[in-house]
Formats: sequence, structure tokens, C-alpha cells
Amino acid sequence: MLKQSLAAILSIITVALSFIALGTRKAAVMATLTSVLNFLCVFIAFIVDIVLFSILKARFLDPPEQERSTSYGPALWITLVAVVVAGVAVYSTAITTFGRSRYPRKWQKEESY
Repeated sequence: MLKQSLAAILSIITVALSFIALGTRKAAVMATLTSVLNFLCVFIAFIVDIVLFSILKARFLDPPEQERSTSYGPALWITLVAVVVAGVAVYSTAITTFGRSRYPRKWQKEESY
């Protein structure tokens, strides 16, 4: 649960830096770095969720006569969607930061004169 909370905080920081990045390149680079860090945090949380649930499912085998069963449920799918959304955020911030038309180089301005 701590990893998901950290990922949520990193997402808020990434969004704030993305709005600041509309004016400065340094903020755009920081937004890209925080979105990469956010993606790694969400991905690690996803892997930990899968591993822990698989270990618990194997350890606590429910007999079928008790009519109990365990399944991955919606939490795993929600975390998977968070991984996909974080990946899209990394892609979009990287394209915005390192794209050619967003921040023209100084020497390109000088050549036009």
C-alpha cells in the first residue's frame, strides 16, 4: 500500500511540473524524470502485488468443500491500468521535452538572421 501512495504523490508532482514545463525546459526535464520515477514505482508495486498474492494463494490453499476461493480480483487490474497510464505519461512528457519543435535550439535562432 505504501508503494501505491508514493506513486500517487509522484503523479501529483509530475502533473504540477508538467504545467510549469509549459514555460521552461528545466521543468520539462524534471517532469520527464519524475514521470519515469513514477512509472518505475507503479511497475514495482504491480510486480510486488502479483508476487505477494501468488505466494499467499499458494500458501493458503482453500479446500473446495468450504466453498471459498481466491482470485486476483479488480485490484490487480486497476494496478495494471495505472502502469499503462504511467507509461503513457512517460511517453508524452518525453516527447514534449525532447521534441524538435517545443524548445528550439539557440543556434537555430541565430542561423535564421
